[in-house]
Amino acid sequence: MRELVRYGKTSAPENLKYRIMHQIQTEQALKSRQEFPTRRRQENIWGEFKTIFGIMYAVLAAIAAGAFFIRGKDCFLSTQFWNTVIVVASVFSIFWMITCLDSHLREKKEKKLLSKKDKAGE
Repeated sequence: MRELVRYGKTSAPENLKYRIMHQIQTEQALKSRQEFPTRRRQENIWGEFKTIFGIMYAVLAAIAAGAFFIRGKDCFLSTQFWNTVIVVASVFSIFWMITCLDSHLREKKEKKLLSKKDKAGE
């Protein structure tokens, strides 16, 4: 009985596993191409936000510490100190805005290139 079952089985072609894996990878690539850019952009914006404003607060802390050690606590009430804080915060905010704009334009360009590739592949 075992021999009959053994001879009756048909074997799969050698490259079947390769073809199945290739199809799965292709489907995953197409699926991630559609869903991934929006999630990646949101993660990228938050990462840039944390980095840029983290550095800004470190710079402001260094300025505050330097001002405190040079002039004492009365320096924190001066307009010169607060003007410096406003200028530093403005520069970092503008830098973050430019970074977000650049990221948006790059994503838009990538989508345009992908749509051209998809149209050329059809």
